[in-house]
Amino acid sequence: MTTKITSQRIKRRRISDEVADLLIRDIQNGRYAEEDELPSESTLMKEFGVGRPAIRESLAKLARLGLVEIRPGVKPKVRKLDIKPMLQAMKGVVRLALADAEGQRHLQHVRNLLEAALARESARHVTPEHLAAMEAKLDEFREVMETNPERDEEVVKILSKLDLDFHQSIVAIIDNPLLTMLQESLFDWLVHQRLETLGYHGQPE
Repeated sequence: MTTKITSQRIKRRRISDEVADLLIRDIQNGRYAEEDELPSESTLMKEFGVGRPAIRESLAKLARLGLVEIRPGVKPKVRKLDIKPMLQAMKGVVRLALADAEGQRHLQHVRNLLEAALARESARHVTPEHLAAMEAKLDEFREVMETNPERDEEVVKILSKLDLDFHQSIVAIIDNPLLTMLQESLFDWLVHQRLETLGYHGQPE
């Protein structure tokens, strides 16, 4: 009996990835706080013993993650924690997933689970003021429907925005910015489908 030996290659990490990880660690441990400027490229090159391309690639990675803001002519600045850039980066993949009926069904399943949980959690903390704000959103939605019986493309876009506002007023009760961003992204991913749905006769009602 012979033992088959498979060839396995050890993948070497890129230098820029290692530098990015070290900068993320520095941000996490408080060396660089929110709104702090990072050192210049030349300073970072000396600190990490790497070339300018590695520093620029690592900073670009942090920018894609939403951890730093890069603008021409100024030093990179540490940003407030924000998952929106990552969720936006997923938009293209999600759009491909929604290209068929099965993908749409899966995302609607996610939406149903998430929104049921959000409504349940919001109900635990809701106040009369919250309810009044939600009712105002619904009244505005109804007014647009009643005054625009034809509902052309522009009106449907307004209804979609008001629909999002209403759902955001529910999530705002929980006061969790991560949930707010996640819900906004979910609506953004479904925007084309939502516009189609609201265009159906009787659907807005």
